[in-house]
Amino acid sequence: MAETKELTKKLPEELVEKTKEIFLAGLGLFATVEEEGAQLFNKFVEKGKEFTKKGEELEEKGKKLAEEKKEEVSKKVEDYVKAVESKIRTTLENVGVIAPGELKELEKKVDNLAARLESIEKKLEKTAKTASKN
Repeated sequence: MAETKELTKKLPEELVEKTKEIFLAGLGLFATVEEEGAQLFNKFVEKGKEFTKKGEELEEKGKKLAEEKKEEVSKKVEDYVKAVESKIRTTLENVGVIAPGELKELEKKVDNLAARLESIEKKLEKTAKTASKN
């Protein structure tokens, strides 16, 4: 029985000591989580910055590639249009159809010829009048 009394006396002391240790362990855990949590948070922030930078670099590369391809495609389309226009022009010429520019050029030539003919006619009339008077 004396032993039981002594154990009963020690039990609250041990219980208080264990409770104190558990409390200190909890505080230690909280402090550790707070420290490492802040470090982990800062690490996540840095990773986010790196990820954003890589994203911006990829975006810039994508824009540059798109611009290069756009220029390349524009040049190919331009070349294709010129080739088609040339084929159409050749086909129309083979059929006997002339281009609007060529028609204007022919009109100018006809107008020049008409003016020259008119000038020649006037000279001939003058010459004929002069010859008939003599």
